[in-house]
Amino acid sequence: NISTDITITNNATVTISNGTKIHFDTNGKFIIDEGASMVIGNNIIISRISEDSDISIYGDIELTGKLTSEANILIHNGGSFVTNSNARLKLTADAGILVEQAGTFTLDNCATYEQVSDGILQVNANGNLCIAPNAILDVPGHSAFNISSQANIPGDCVNPFHVVPPSYKITESNQIWSEVDYRMDRNLEIRPGANLLLEDVNLKFQNNRSIIVYSNGVLNV
Repeated sequence: NISTDITITNNATVTISNGTKIHFDTNGKFIIDEGASMVIGNNIIISRISEDSDISIYGDIELTGKLTSEANILIHNGGSFVTNSNARLKLTADAGILVEQAGTFTLDNCATYEQVSDGILQVNANGNLCIAPNAILDVPGHSAFNISSQANIPGDCVNPFHVVPPSYKITESNQIWSEVDYRMDRNLEIRPGANLLLEDVNLKFQNNRSIIVYSNGVLNV
């Protein structure tokens, strides 16, 4: 249990070993100062009591395995969070990520970003978002993102709004997807009474994901 601020400073590097469970009491949080770094291993779980408990990054974090976190991740000016290939970042309990000006969030090819609840990946103006083309975005849809029009997305990276569908759960009538190319990392569900029209679309279903049309739901192709 952590009940106070833990600051990594003086260019130090801290490694969180595989299987570690961290619980933030009311006042607990991590602060990674400029020049310092943290390497997070596999099957790490971070839980919290207070929404004020977070991971504040002014230096660097590298995720090499699976991290499940209830704590928000704040990437400040000059800070960096890198999710390596085949690593998995899973956020629960409405936890989200905030990328401030000159902060950087990177999701390598074959890395996974999973949003279980209603948390948001927010990228402010001049924040850097580097999502590789073959990264996995296991999120509910566009509601999982709030990206400034002035955010920096390098040319070899993707804008999540262009590769993630608006929603995986179609609940309204007369919805139209036209001339889009989406990577489908969840099942597409056409709920009762809903109607989805697909016009010149390319849906790439991953890992045995599929389309489920419920009774009284309609899919037009």
